Amino acid sequence: MLISPEERLLSVYNSGIYITNRDLVILGKELGIDLPLKTREYLFGEIIYHVKTNGYKDLFLEKLQDLIDSKVADYKALEKNYEKAAPLISSWREKALSLPEDFQRYFND
Repeated sequence: MLISPEERLLSVYNSGIYITNRDLVILGKELGIDLPLKTREYLFGEIIYHVKTNGYKDLFLEKLQDLIDSKVADYKALEKNYEKAAPLISSWREKALSLPEDFQRYFND
């Protein structure tokens, strides 16, 4: 079953990472979008709308990659510090690393 980009990014189960409201507001700011602090769903919808209407796809993917890299770095540290949890943390990391490719496909469709 295919899931929407919103469901993919905003669900820890599907993405492997938790994206906070603050993360999305910062991402929006990096794209030149001034966003109020609202629900994650609202913020993500606004970001995608602006990305599509203003041609920010490449910049969005770059900034999304930066955010994911930051989260993945945290996971790598956790894997080293909590060896018994490493298999679970590794699965989160793998899901997170697949996000940019999924969004690239989304924007190409």
